[in-house]
Amino acid sequence: MKRDLFFRTAAARWIDFQPVHGQLVLSGGKLSFLCADPECKSDLSIQLDTVDKVDYFKKITYNQHALLLFKKDGSIEQFSVKDRREWKEKITRHLQAKF
Repeated sequence: MKRDLFFRTAAARWIDFQPVHGQLVLSGGKLSFLCADPECKSDLSIQLDTVDKVDYFKKITYNQHALLLFKKDGSIEQFSVKDRREWKEKITRHLQAKF
C-alpha cells in the first residue's frame, strides 16, 4: 500500500555550485522542488521510486543542512534544508516501504 507522505520546508537546490531558493515538498510518492522566483526554470519533480538513497554531504562540513539524493540513473540532486535528518528519515522510510 502506497503511503501519502507530506512534508514541506524552505530549501535551496544546488545547481552548478549556485543555490536556487524555494520549497521542498514530499507528497504522494514524489519529491518536488518549487522555485521561489516565478521566472525560475529550476522546478523539479522526482518520483521516489527512482531514488536509490539519501545521504548527507560528506566534504562540506560547514553546511549542516546539506542533503544528497542519489537517483537510480546515476544522477545526484543536492539540497540544503533545515531539518535534513527528518528529511532523510522520511525519504528513507518511503524507500524501505513495501508496496
